[in-house]
Amino acid sequence: MAKRISFPEEKSLFTKFSIRFLVFAKIAVLWKIAFPFALNSIRYYLWLGFIKALLMEKIAIFPGSFDPFTIGHESIVRRAAGIFDRIIIMVGHNTNKKSYFPLEKRVKWIREVFEFDNNISVEVHDGLTVDFCKKVGARYILRGLRTSADFEFERAIAQVNKQMYPEIETVFLLTIPEHTPVNSTIVRDIIMHGGDASRFLPRNFTMNGFKPGITEQSETDSTDTPGTPSKQ
Repeated sequence: MAKRISFPEEKSLFTKFSIRFLVFAKIAVLWKIAFPFALNSIRYYLWLGFIKALLMEKIAIFPGSFDPFTIGHESIVRRAAGIFDRIIIMVGHNTNKKSYFPLEKRVKWIREVFEFDNNISVEVHDGLTVDFCKKVGARYILRGLRTSADFEFERAIAQVNKQMYPEIETVFLLTIPEHTPVNSTIVRDIIMHGGDASRFLPRNFTMNGFKPGITEQSETDSTDTPGTPSKQ
């Protein structure tokens, strides 16, 4: 024979059921209200991220000592200008390293080359390239490759930069064949010995500034003897 449930027990079961029903009902109502809001929020942030990605400038840093800046350097920058929104030529300034041409002249000459290019600028930095990238919000480092030896060297640097700044990417561009033998060391040696290096320099370089005997130390005294140029 089935056990008869007393009235107090029935009342207790009904109360428990009612409470649970109300809880589930409230959850259902809240879910009905909250789900569309949550879905819209997710959509909003996804679209916001997409729009930011579209609007975010692709800034590339082209670092180097550029002692001096050659036609090979110019070619790399101009070709990359069609890939990136903005290119910053970062002239590295190392106080412990002697340069043949004064920093001020190197910066001036490069700015003259890109005088009418609004998306190309020149800045000076004394320190790590990745620190400069963080400072200006750049996510790309631009490098030119002339030979396989260049690649091995640049790859090692790129990997170290990636470890220090995971968001950075190094982009390599191959030099055009006729620029393969051109580098700053060769051009600098030609100038040091009084040769005509104009064919290896950008067209609108002010050649009057390229005079043998002009060094960082002799900028204020043109009679000083130039020191041995550093290899780069």
